[in-house]
Amino acid sequence: MRKFALLSFLILVVLPSVAQDSIKWATPNVKYQPLGRGLDISYTRIINSDIESEAEVQRLRDNEATISSLENMEYDIKVPIMIKDRTQILGSFEYTYDYFSFKNPENLNYEFYEQLHHKHLRSRKLKFYMLHSLNSENYINMRVAAALNGDVSDSNDRLYEFAKYSLSFIYGWQKSEMNAYGVGLYFDYTLGQPMILPVFEWNKSWNKTWGFESKLPGKFLVRYTPNDGTRVYGGYNTDGISYRVFAANEETDILDEYEIRRSDVKFMLSLEKRVYDFIWMGLEGGINYNIRIDASDGDKIYDEKELIASNLSPAPYVNVSLFVVPTEGLKEMFGYSK
Repeated sequence: MRKFALLSFLILVVLPSVAQDSIKWATPNVKYQPLGRGLDISYTRIINSDIESEAEVQRLRDNEATISSLENMEYDIKVPIMIKDRTQILGSFEYTYDYFSFKNPENLNYEFYEQLHHKHLRSRKLKFYMLHSLNSENYINMRVAAALNGDVSDSNDRLYEFAKYSLSFIYGWQKSEMNAYGVGLYFDYTLGQPMILPVFEWNKSWNKTWGFESKLPGKFLVRYTPNDGTRVYGGYNTDGISYRVFAANEETDILDEYEIRRSDVKFMLSLEKRVYDFIWMGLEGGINYNIRIDASDGDKIYDEKELIASNLSPAPYVNVSLFVVPTEGLKEMFGYSK
């Protein structure tokens, strides 16, 4: 029973908490930076956004409509694989889906919108994180991910044809317990299509109350901690994903299958509040700026040519999350303490 309790606890342990316990080896995490999330459930809703679509091939046409809501649900759980003084490896499983709702769907008269309306765009992602400390000042931070995105169950194609991969590598310096930064490369779908981007990671705490966490150009968040049970963040996040979609009917003006590629920048303000020792709730709001939401050939006929290029107008959004962090109280509950 004790072993089972310990295993249950370890499922909730995340890399930052382990790294922050080390005083000998370098880490990207700094003093007063909050513990990472072991289990995370979040819901996001973008409200009332106009969509304009421009055809990129002659047989299609332009159109526009209004999206009453774009909903996203996400579940993420992290599991430790190897925890040592110098090296920590975590695994993570993430499941997400997007759900579009159009105003006056009976009047859309546009196949691309009709297929998006009330369709679950699913993603199942497996991620591995590795932090290795080279010495007391330098570290290597890596992430490898593989995802199955789209209508896997509706196709007879092999699973690897739905696979999307991403990789990040950062070489960093921990200059003090309050300041750590690193440089590296990202290969992912942040802008909706595969792309290699340089990245600059910088985490810093000025004091117990103020600090920031960043992975530029993708994220920059200023952190305000008025007390141990409350955190406020302000800044921006970028996000991107692609889905492989199959037509819902046999008579289609688009391809029988294609890819939807989407990327956004969210300017946000969030409040995180502890509700019980290791259980936290988050409330976030701001403005969503869409970079792209396109229908791509996906290398079927036109060699990755865009079929329809679309944009969403800036729109308000809200996010609600419930998450768990490892604490001493949680350790004691599962019969594990130092």
